[in-house]
Amino acid sequence: MHALFSVLFLCIGLLFGVPCSATAANAPSCFVYVKVLPSGEVTVVENLKGFGPKLERPLDFLDRPYSSRSPFVQEPPMEVVSVKVNGRAVAPEIVRTNVNGEVSSRLLLTSGDTSRPTHDYSVTYKTSSRVLFKSDVDRIVWDVWGRGPSGVILSCAVSLPEGAKVSLQEARLGHETGGHRPVKSWIAKDGAALFKALEPLGERESFEVAVEWNKGVVASDGSEAIVSTVNIAMWGLFAVLLAACGGLWFIFGRDPHPKPAAPLFYPPEGPDGRPLSPAAMAYIRNAAYLPSRGFAALLMNLAAQKMVELTGTGTRKDPYNIYTPAATAEKVNAEAQRILEAQANVACNEAVPVSAPEKIAAEGTTQRQRRHWLEALEAGRGFDDAEVLTYHRLFETWWTEGEEEPRRCVTLSGDRPWLIASLRETAYVELARLYRGLWNLRTDLVLFMFMLCYGAVLAMQAWLWSKYGGDMYVTLAVTAAVGIVCFLCRKLAESAHRLWMKWQEMGTATLAVLGLYACLLPVIVLYDVLLEPGFGFPLQNIMDGWGWLRVLLWLGLGGWLIFKVKNVLDVLLRPWQLLLFVILFFFGGGLVFAFSNFSNLANLALFGILLMPLAFMPIMKQPAKRAMPILADIEGFAMYIGAAEAQRMNFQNPPDRTPEEFHRILPYAVALGLEEAWGAQFSDMFKEMRFTNSMATFAEYEHRMNGDA
Repeated sequence: MHALFSVLFLCIGLLFGVPCSATAANAPSCFVYVKVLPSGEVTVVENLKGFGPKLERPLDFLDRPYSSRSPFVQEPPMEVVSVKVNGRAVAPEIVRTNVNGEVSSRLLLTSGDTSRPTHDYSVTYKTSSRVLFKSDVDRIVWDVWGRGPSGVILSCAVSLPEGAKVSLQEARLGHETGGHRPVKSWIAKDGAALFKALEPLGERESFEVAVEWNKGVVASDGSEAIVSTVNIAMWGLFAVLLAACGGLWFIFGRDPHPKPAAPLFYPPEGPDGRPLSPAAMAYIRNAAYLPSRGFAALLMNLAAQKMVELTGTGTRKDPYNIYTPAATAEKVNAEAQRILEAQANVACNEAVPVSAPEKIAAEGTTQRQRRHWLEALEAGRGFDDAEVLTYHRLFETWWTEGEEEPRRCVTLSGDRPWLIASLRETAYVELARLYRGLWNLRTDLVLFMFMLCYGAVLAMQAWLWSKYGGDMYVTLAVTAAVGIVCFLCRKLAESAHRLWMKWQEMGTATLAVLGLYACLLPVIVLYDVLLEPGFGFPLQNIMDGWGWLRVLLWLGLGGWLIFKVKNVLDVLLRPWQLLLFVILFFFGGGLVFAFSNFSNLANLALFGILLMPLAFMPIMKQPAKRAMPILADIEGFAMYIGAAEAQRMNFQNPPDRTPEEFHRILPYAVALGLEEAWGAQFSDMFKEMRFTNSMATFAEYEHRMNGDA
């Protein structure tokens, strides 16, 4: 009798507590009374008014996605206790359908009375395993309506056992990710938590209520032990994988620090016995990567060897200009053709033997080796293949006839950043072909880390599902998909790196525009092409409001990039290789996370495991054994370039400080980031020695080449 009066009191409060609009008054309504018993069992009464002659109600988690269950606790379907149609008891009619291999159970409510326009239904259920037992409170989250027709006015009451005090009461009406609408909630005199939606339920929306209360009034089902087991297992797995990846890095990725025995007064020799160019030195020293200053040093080295002449200040009115004699261009282009033909006859990743007229001897004293280097410069043999091919592309593809014949000129103006980016890519590809063997990039080892971390999570998921119940075939399917994704990422890694480096030369703003442009297209395809309006996909209610605007934005960004790059193909096709790599890169981890079923604390460990290989990726490079002497020599050369006057006095037979010495070494100083230290050594010879950054040195270099103060 007490329960009957409580239900009547709650119904009156919910119906008259808040005035409804005319639209809401004519809409069908549903009042749900959820009673949590001390045993943990939950009794639910649904009173439905103003519906048609047929109505279906969900009975399991497929159509009613409760979020209060503990990890790996499989919710049993709700058991129908009684059904009333227009006040008359009827036998429940349950319909079972197969949805993607899962059996969905639904209660079919039917009224045979055709004389009434609307009908009332009352359904009583009972169920269990709906309460989440946390460490400090107990919690129940109830999806009031589930997947059903829209336009319904919903209200709910959650009644707790005697002694329970509500500590948290919250509700959400609308889509899961946004667009929430008002809900009134309050506590009744008997301690029940009441909720009333102030607007009808929209298409693909849900009404979810949550209540938390003090522990000790509801008997636990043992889910705390499951949560504790999952947390300990996931954090233990995180520690084991961190130790494993750290061990792999310590054995295979930890870089030794070569210490030069003495300063070098000449560029060190590469594996082919020829002196390293500034760009090659920057590539080797930066772990198989060509930074922007390394490419600038390449162009400056061409000028130091009298192959090109640099002029201009880099402004709009006075841009950088690179001149070269036509005869020199023809000679170098012939050498470039020889190199390209030789590359066509060997495997793509096999280094092409360098045919130098005279191989610099590795033996001999420092003075002799320096003399050999100087002789190579004077004889016009101070180039490597990267410099030759960059020169070839610069003056074969981009040059325009100068005013003074026979000279060729290329203008590096501010509106031609794609030229610099393309030249840098040319230099990087050739340097990688020549010197990548000096670094163990460990890409296969990084791939193994991804497989190890993702596979370990899936194995843990399989073990927990076998222990507490679950679908094992999902784990097997996800494992196979993750393996395929990791293999594709390995294949795309090199091209993605090249694209990143090329677009990076365009500047931060252009790179940001490219990222936004690339990300907008899958958003447009997903929300404007694939999904129907109101489908209920995450963020769809937000995305539906600006569909035309994002299409215009995407077209505008694409037009701006084409204007900057002057190449439609590079804008429309090339960036998608980078986007495809990023999508595949995170797709594997997304699959693992999507099919996981962990608590919030365990999810932190899961995120850490999925991101762990990313943290180790940039530090897994390690120089090969044959690279160690070269790296030590590079540091010795850097010691000479960056030495102060006091240190220089301790060197044995250092070269004289002359304008010629300054010009020869300056490109190497730029490549090593020591241009300011090198310029300081000649401050008494040249005035205003200020070198701000890699490309800005062009503004002053032309004066230094002529020996002007």
